[in-house]
Amino acid sequence: MSAGLGPALDDLLGAPAAGVARLVVLHRAHRHFRWEALAEATLALVFGCGALPVLAVLVALGAAAGGVPLPGLGDLLARAWRWSREVEVQRRGGDGAVLQRAVLAPPGPDAADAGMRALLEHAAARGLVVLEATDAPRRAPIAAWYGGQPWMQPPVTPDLPACNRILARTGRVEDGPDGLRVSLAERRPAPWLAAFGVVFLAPALCWTAAGRDTLRTLFDDARARPAALRVHLSRSALHFARTRGEHVLWEDALPRASLLGLAFAPAPERGAVPPREGPHLRVHARGRSLHVPVPGGEATGPALLSVLATASARMDGAPGSPARIAACPRCATRYAFAPEARCPACGTPPVQLDGLLDDAPAAPSPKV
Repeated sequence: MSAGLGPALDDLLGAPAAGVARLVVLHRAHRHFRWEALAEATLALVFGCGALPVLAVLVALGAAAGGVPLPGLGDLLARAWRWSREVEVQRRGGDGAVLQRAVLAPPGPDAADAGMRALLEHAAARGLVVLEATDAPRRAPIAAWYGGQPWMQPPVTPDLPACNRILARTGRVEDGPDGLRVSLAERRPAPWLAAFGVVFLAPALCWTAAGRDTLRTLFDDARARPAALRVHLSRSALHFARTRGEHVLWEDALPRASLLGLAFAPAPERGAVPPREGPHLRVHARGRSLHVPVPGGEATGPALLSVLATASARMDGAPGSPARIAACPRCATRYAFAPEARCPACGTPPVQLDGLLDDAPAAPSPKV
């Protein structure tokens, strides 16, 4: 069930959901300096300086075949640290007390994605809200996944005209008989500035594969060929593609029926904690996950997600946000989540999540 991440998570996912108000996922990472990296850097500097003439000849002769695969500066710096990562999953009751916990150590990003998919599938089947946060250096929320709701989206009515205006700033939205298509152009420097970079940075960037990719991007920018993210939602699949002109740089698709949840949020399981990169469109489906960078600024991702979720609900014949039974994340009372709905027991709407990541206060010690 948990993609081999350990019996603790299997026990947590297999336990009954009675009395559970929410699931909390806390990401932690510990970094340790590798002292042997100093010796590696010294050797790399000595041999690198001595081999510069040979490398220049090899790069000139092998440019057509991709050149010499030299490590970039980021690769060298990454070797200076040894990372250990852990994810804690908690089942909490209405009073905030931890009913059950599982601490995992995913061996890599793919395993972390598999664990997140298993957790979201568990929450979707039982109507539980999943709160995701980093736990170092301070506890900070990342995303909220509403189990039981379409695409695990919050039960709110999005402002579609405002979302379309946001998307129109960097691209266009086309709603046709074959589905919804959204195209978002990436920001690019002025062509003269890109040409300047090609001319003056080429001697420094041509040595590594990453540098040559940067040169290729600058060259395309100088020719006014910006990259774009293209999204196509049809009745059968959700398709993503990153293009530059007519050239497809990357593309992937997930069956719409397999989608578990989408969120525009950082992905700490795929990088540093706290996340160094900005939010991505995180798409979790049964068996696979995608992390898609969205161009256009912080407001573009939520607008894209709202437009896609609304179009998907319309394809299913359920316009708006249909009411689905789920557990109140604050008190565990089960009721129908819907826009403007409030919990009949505690009176709070399901989207009011403040304080739900805090640890429950310790019980007072009995007086002797």
